[in-house]
Amino acid sequence: QTEKGTHVFRLASGTQDQLNSVYFVNGQYGWAVGFNGTILATPDGGRAWIRQASGTRSELNAVYFTANGQDGWTVGFNGTILATSDGGVTWAPEASGTQDQLNSVYFVNGQYGWAVGFNGTILATSDGGRAWIRQASGTRSELNAVYFTANGQDGWTVGFNGLILTTTTQG
Repeated sequence: QTEKGTHVFRLASGTQDQLNSVYFVNGQYGWAVGFNGTILATPDGGRAWIRQASGTRSELNAVYFTANGQDGWTVGFNGTILATSDGGVTWAPEASGTQDQLNSVYFVNGQYGWAVGFNGTILATSDGGRAWIRQASGTRSELNAVYFTANGQDGWTVGFNGLILTTTTQG
């Protein structure tokens, strides 16, 4: 639905599940994730959304893809991390080593990435997610978002009560 002059757009996703995160690699290709392991993909700027099989019923909170649109990760409840190397056609679980809820995931390239969540959880990978290593955050606060600059050294995570953590050494 669109309303001329007010720029209100409503596009049907094909699901009733709550969606928590959306990520586009360009104006055409994007993904949305949410409750009940929902993963949706669009090849046409959101006009059509296609359900992708996640293999989980866990709530998914965040999704991230590298610029190639093939390598992606989603994170959620119970330490869930799923990865794809084929644009989401297939998703496979990765061992996070935690049961803490994960709220955000970010990669600077196909190898180096971070995920953050409950209880001050910060996880890092240097091998595309095959192994995730817990990093010391110094807090038990919930962390909600993570971001790193392209150099992979300088990063930030934010959370409850105005918490901001920063690193200049990959965490």
